Amino acid sequence: MRGVVVLALLALSATASAGPDKYEPCALVVVVDRTLDAERLAGVQEGIESGFRSLDRRDQVAVVAFAGTAQVPLRLQSAARAHLTALRTADAGDLAQGLAAAYRMLLKSKAQNRRVLVITDGNSLLGVQPIAAKMRAVDITMSVVGYQTPTSSRARLGAIASAGGGRRYSAARPRQVSSIIESRVESTHEPTASVFLIDRSVSMQGAKLETAKELARASIELLPGDDTVAVVAFDKAPETIVRSSYASNRMRISTEISRIASADGTDLVKALGQARRILDDAKATVEHVVLLSDGAAPSDGVAERAAELHGAGITISVVAIGADEPGRKMLAKLAEIGEGKFYVLDDLGSASSLPRMLFAPIE
Repeated sequence: MRGVVVLALLALSATASAGPDKYEPCALVVVVDRTLDAERLAGVQEGIESGFRSLDRRDQVAVVAFAGTAQVPLRLQSAARAHLTALRTADAGDLAQGLAAAYRMLLKSKAQNRRVLVITDGNSLLGVQPIAAKMRAVDITMSVVGYQTPTSSRARLGAIASAGGGRRYSAARPRQVSSIIESRVESTHEPTASVFLIDRSVSMQGAKLETAKELARASIELLPGDDTVAVVAFDKAPETIVRSSYASNRMRISTEISRIASADGTDLVKALGQARRILDDAKATVEHVVLLSDGAAPSDGVAERAAELHGAGITISVVAIGADEPGRKMLAKLAEIGEGKFYVLDDLGSASSLPRMLFAPIE
């Protein structure tokens, strides 16, 4: 059972393979939904501008902003010269018009890698399939970013991305948009930043704490080396045991985790707040918290803090280790709010001899 938990906590993709020796410039057109409210649109623009600055000067970029009609605030040009004028909100959106403008622009580009990145909240998707198929027929791929998108819209965004031969991303903050653009919308693995929260309170003393530490170490062993990891141990206050570090530093991370000892008190609200502060400085498109606890903690304020993290685009997965019924219910609610995974682990035996077949993600 524990082997399943370890890998399924994160359900991460395999490490992306190395790119070709010869750099192949891309032509990227970002299609922005102007029906986003002013605050979200400003965040999207910030992410786009930051992403463009990170691209190679040989890459070409453009921006199409769509409402009832499509506008082109930035025509196709070198990423090094790109300057985006302020985007303005509008009442109605027609994504098909925006895609048609991007299609016409990319047909004129000589780049071998031609891509469209749509940024929307999922409310303007009518009539998209025909133009998506048209682009795909000439090797123009289309991916979609759901920006602060409700869960109910994600399946529709995924269907649109699939029709365009691309992928669906989720973003809640400007830097997540920037990271997607920085990858040139071609990575098979989304950069991920994870924070492991290990409960070291007195109730976890002994086998439960050792199990939590073992699970954290084993999970980190499975992460792609270019993902970032931080480890926080908490009792009445959180302590950052491992600052954000590449997962490839597995030996050092494992050593630091092994030194965690039990202490008095449990403040889960402060621990979640520490995870949020760490992830605020991360540069990743996927941000994840993994909580390892028995749930023997005051519940006041926990749901509200979890909702804050979720609102910032951070998912929360939880392993309830030897939890009683009240603790289990509280931890399950936390994972539900954080839209992560929830596992109950009562068998505290060694995981060293678990069959390899158990290390598979659970859908």
